[in-house]
Amino acid sequence: MQGTTVAKLLKGSKIRLGIDRIARHPGFDRPLGMARIGRFSISPTGGREGRPVVTILDAAQVPNSAGMAASPVFGDIPAAAVCLAIPYAASQPADIIDAFRRFDLPCFTSFFDEYLLESRLISLCREKIDLCTTIQGTLVRLFSRGVLLTGESGTGKTACAIRLARKGHDWVADDVVALKKEKDGTLCGRAHPRIAGFIGVRGEGAVRADKVLPPGSILEETSVDLVVSFVREQVPEAGRISFRRIMGKKLPQLEMPCSLDASALDSQIERQVVLMVHRGEE
Repeated sequence: MQGTTVAKLLKGSKIRLGIDRIARHPGFDRPLGMARIGRFSISPTGGREGRPVVTILDAAQVPNSAGMAASPVFGDIPAAAVCLAIPYAASQPADIIDAFRRFDLPCFTSFFDEYLLESRLISLCREKIDLCTTIQGTLVRLFSRGVLLTGESGTGKTACAIRLARKGHDWVADDVVALKKEKDGTLCGRAHPRIAGFIGVRGEGAVRADKVLPPGSILEETSVDLVVSFVREQVPEAGRISFRRIMGKKLPQLEMPCSLDASALDSQIERQVVLMVHRGEE
């Protein structure tokens, strides 16, 4: 994402990161072209026990900034740090966030522990800076439109994808879909590198997709244009279109009960994609 800043990175992520308080500083508007997430401990001056801190690092500076920079409050901090995330907000002294205002570094407190906070920040950077993420689901392509099948394990996503491939459509990925947002906003999906070319068949485990699917039905990548969510409970208005945002991309979502007859389920998905094509929707 061109022109990303710390402020843009954190925007809309209060719940996702468990943010309690933010010490705003002009540094929040500093351009951030690449980022790395680091975890370390800092000690208040004269303190005996270190406090865990998760940092957002400017990756462009990391190779040349292996040292530390002195902070008047907590001693040494990574020289490449552009933001500090302080976990365990509920157990922090009331003045800790105010103490960080005294030096040139934005920071925020979070209710999460350092491990969850680190994981969430890594995935957030992947989405907003690297413009990629992964999602549980199965990806197929019908009538030149990519359809992402989502839902709990056992709701029939893989079985549906196999049936659609045997009807002449394309299969792209099973179980984990790697998504990337292109510069024009298009969301593209492919199989996760670790399981590319494999499909999970109930009772058999992971098998080579070309042993299960018809020749020529395996596609390396497709755009993602529609989400079909398989649910266990009955849906009052099955087939009703809602919307879901993935990496900021607004996608139409079709909610379908997995108890629906297989042929009816497949036909409903095909019908919706045909409507999209006729309406000229991307």
